[in-house]
Amino acid sequence: MNNKISYTCPAGLDSLLKVLTNLELLLRLNIQWHLKEHNFPKAIQSNGTYTCILHHEGLSKDILYKVKVEYRSNPTVIDLSFDGELPQQVCFTIREDNGKTLLDMVVKKESLSHEEQMELNLWIKSIINYAMITESKSPLTKVWKFLLDRFYLRLSPTGRRVVFLVVVSEIFALFFFILLVIYFLYLK
Repeated sequence: MNNKISYTCPAGLDSLLKVLTNLELLLRLNIQWHLKEHNFPKAIQSNGTYTCILHHEGLSKDILYKVKVEYRSNPTVIDLSFDGELPQQVCFTIREDNGKTLLDMVVKKESLSHEEQMELNLWIKSIINYAMITESKSPLTKVWKFLLDRFYLRLSPTGRRVVFLVVVSEIFALFFFILLVIYFLYLK
C-alpha cells in the first residue's frame, strides 16, 4: 500500500530539487532520526548506492542503512530505498502545473500510524520551508540559513526540541522583563 502526501510549494522547482538531491540535508530535515555517519556525495547520482547510520529517536538505537537512489527526470522522481533493520521506501515527485510547483511524497508501507503520518507531514513541510529559505535574498534569511546549516540541523531531534524550548522561554522572559520595565517606569 502506498501512502501519498501532496503539497503545492511556494518554492521554485530548482530550489526544491537542490534540497531533495542533497541526501545529507534531506535526511537531517527529518525529525524521526539523526544522521550519524554517511558516505553521500554533494549531489546524488542516478542509480547510486550509499551507506549511512541513522539514530532513530523513537527506538533509541543506531541502524545501518544501505540507501539506494533512483533519480529520473521529466517529471523529476527521486526514489529512496533504505535497506536495513527497518526497511523503508520513499519516493519524491516534483512537477510544475500551471506555474505552480507540486511535490508528492509516497511512502511504500502497508499502514502508517497517526504519529508516522504527522512526522512525514513535518518532514515534507521542512523540505519546502528550507527550499523557500534557499530562494530568499534577504540578509536576515541568509543568516538564518547559516545558523540552520551550521548548528541546528546538526543536532539530534531531541537537541532541536531543547533548543526550541530554550529560545521560546527566553523570548517570554524578555517580554516579561520589558513589561516589568514599562510598569515601573511609566505606570507606578
